[in-house]
Amino acid sequence: MGEAAVVALARLTPPTPQRQLDGSDRYTVAVTPQGTFTVDGRSFELDGAFHDTHVSEQVGLALQEGRAWTCVSYGPCGGGAEDAVFGGGLAEGAARQVFEAVRGEAEWAISLSALYLYEEQISDLLNPLKRNLQVVASRGGGSYVKDLSDVFASDVEDMLDLLQVAASSRSALQRDGYGHSLLTITVRQTWGDGTQRGSRLTFAQLGGSDMARAGKSETLSRINKGLTTLHSIVDELETGMTPEPAAYLRSNLTFLLRDALAGNTKATVIVNVRSEGEREAGPAAAAEEVANALQFGERVRLVQNSPIMDERKDVGQLEAEIREVCDELLSHRKYINTLEMQLVDVGSMAPSMPSGRTVAPCAKDIDICE
Repeated sequence: MGEAAVVALARLTPPTPQRQLDGSDRYTVAVTPQGTFTVDGRSFELDGAFHDTHVSEQVGLALQEGRAWTCVSYGPCGGGAEDAVFGGGLAEGAARQVFEAVRGEAEWAISLSALYLYEEQISDLLNPLKRNLQVVASRGGGSYVKDLSDVFASDVEDMLDLLQVAASSRSALQRDGYGHSLLTITVRQTWGDGTQRGSRLTFAQLGGSDMARAGKSETLSRINKGLTTLHSIVDELETGMTPEPAAYLRSNLTFLLRDALAGNTKATVIVNVRSEGEREAGPAAAAEEVANALQFGERVRLVQNSPIMDERKDVGQLEAEIREVCDELLSHRKYINTLEMQLVDVGSMAPSMPSGRTVAPCAKDIDICE
C-alpha cells in the first residue's frame, strides 16, 4: 500500500476549574488553521487539531482495506490522554462503528484484548488473574502477548461490556497515572469462497509523558523505561535512521508498538494537552510539559510506515486459481507453437533470390487466428 507517515494531531481539552489566574500565572495554547500550535512563543507543526471524524475515517478504511491502524493517546498527566481512550472515548466509538458495519454476505468475527503495562509488567485487563505476561515476536515481524485473553463479542453490547471490564480492571491496577494501556479490537471477515480479510484496531493510552525524560532513581527509571525507549527510537526515525531491531526490544512498550513505529500499520498519535492552565504545576512547569508533548507530536509525524493488507484465500481456491492460470499458459504456448510451424512452412516455400534473400508469399495466405 506504499508509505504512510504517522499522523500527529493535538487534542486540546478545557482547563481544569482553578483559581482565577492573571496573565503572568497562566499559559495558553494558541492554534492556527494550518496546524501550528504555540506555547510561550514556541511553535510546533502538527497535522492539525484532533476531530472525531479522523477516527471514524481510519476505522472505516481499516475495515474496507483489511489492514491495521494504531491510535496512540499521548500527553502529560491530567491532559486528557486517559479520557480519550476510556470512558466512552475512542475505543467505544470504534466498537460501535465496527458493529454498524456488520452486513453483507461475509461472516464477521470480532474480539477484544486489553492489557495494562506498569514497570515492564503486563497484566490482562479482561482476566486480572493473569499477570507478568510476556511479549513475543510474531512471524510477520510484529509482536503479541502470549496467553493474553482475546474475547469474542456477538454484538455491540457484548463489546461495550468487555470495554467496561477492561476499564474497571485498569482502575484497580492503576497506581500513579504512569501506567500504559492497550486495547485491540480484531475483526475477521470471511466470505463464502474462503477469502478472509483481517483488520486490527489498537488504542494505546500512554501515561505520564511528563516523566519521559525525567527520573534518576531506580523506581523512576523502571516507570520511565518504556517512554524513554520510545523517545530514543523516534529520535532515530525522525532523522531517517533505521533503528536496529533489538532497539524495540529494550522495553515492552516499544516492543508492543513496533508495528506503529516504521512498521506495517497506519498510525495516529493524539497529543492531549490542556488548552490553558497554571504555569506552575507541582515540581514542574505545566507550560513546559505541554511544549514537550507537542514537540513529540512534531517529531513523530516524520516517521514513515508501510501498511500492508491482510487478505487471504483458502487453499482450495488458490489451487483452483493456479490451475486456471496454468491452463491458460498452456493454451498460449500451443498457439505460439502453431504460429511458429506456419512460419516455418511458409519460409520453406519462398523462392530463392540471387542475393540469397527470400521473398515471403502474400500475408493473406496466413490466418493467425486459426
